[in-house]
Amino acid sequence: MMKNIVMLIGGDHSSFAIYNALKNDNNIVKIIMDGPMNKKAFLKRRIKRLGLFKVIGQVIFQVTIPRFLRLVSRRRIQNIINDYGINLGTIESFIK
Repeated sequence: MMKNIVMLIGGDHSSFAIYNALKNDNNIVKIIMDGPMNKKAFLKRRIKRLGLFKVIGQVIFQVTIPRFLRLVSRRRIQNIINDYGINLGTIESFIK
């Protein structure tokens, strides 16, 4: 029995991989792509809630660490994609 699924996605490669893994065995009724957040408003709210120095630390972390991890894990990610036959094809025609 096929299940009806509504997907809320961010529009990155992991969203495409999940869609392509689910589409054959499930009925994907609708896909909603969540747009990017207003970074300035987000940072203002975060500073108000957590404080300036804590947010500065978080921003520095998010600017440096993910870039480093992307560089050192690129080969491993490609191996996983190849080993498991993950389809990263886009789903543009289905997005409403």
